[in-house]
Amino acid sequence: MNKRIGKYNVIVNALAIFAVIVSGLIGSEALGYIACIVIALSFVQLTCTFAMYGRQGARLASDAAKIFAGVFAAVGLLVYTVHLTAILRSDVNILQGSLPEFLYSLDLLANCLMGVATFFSCIGVKVRSVADRVLKLMLMLNIVVAASCYIVPLYAEPIWGVVLINFWCIYFIALDILAFIHFSGRKG
Repeated sequence: MNKRIGKYNVIVNALAIFAVIVSGLIGSEALGYIACIVIALSFVQLTCTFAMYGRQGARLASDAAKIFAGVFAAVGLLVYTVHLTAILRSDVNILQGSLPEFLYSLDLLANCLMGVATFFSCIGVKVRSVADRVLKLMLMLNIVVAASCYIVPLYAEPIWGVVLINFWCIYFIALDILAFIHFSGRKG
């Protein structure tokens, strides 16, 4: 049952990330924020599944990953729910003043926490195949997301933020595919 939940969750996560890409292409902010809410919720389950199937000697890293994933989800849900509420109510007054900048900063913090959570998740991954080795490397390299969340907005033109998020979407869908393969090879 646990393996099935983990595998289904990876599919949900990948579909939500794909929905973020589609929302950008069709210009639907509401779809994008709904997809981000699903990503936040499914990422916690993904992290817990990695922890469950992780190495026993990496329990501390797995616990840290779960905590960072939970904080990512809490912050992300706050940001995306406020945006979604404003869009669905057609109330731009909600997003006036310094609130948009504050929410943007919180979104960057959430993405940073996600990068840290994936880094800690990689420590516990049991490598049994080439796909597992690539998965572990991709989880570890996702820490670059954490750094990019601060560096890119401070020093780059806004278009680079769009490029970064689209790259991340493709990267994380590939990671989800590898996670599906990883969980498929586990018992339980």
